[in-house]
Amino acid sequence: MKLTKEERLPVGKMLHEGSLSYKDCMEKYGVSRSACSNWVREYRQINGIPPKSPHGGSRRHGPKRLRIDDKEPAPR
Repeated sequence: MKLTKEERLPVGKMLHEGSLSYKDCMEKYGVSRSACSNWVREYRQINGIPPKSPHGGSRRHGPKRLRIDDKEPAPR
């Protein structure tokens, strides 16, 4: 099912907020998981919402890894 941008944005919002699961989105709209992900990304970009980190925090600003041998931060 081909949706317009105006139709995709509310679906992207529901996916982002968790009120619609990816599985339900795929079944209801007959699309792939990547299509659902694209809708979420589109919703976030239009609304200036940064992406959620899959690791629970920003990799760029996360804790520094220490080397075992010299206790100095490891290079990234």
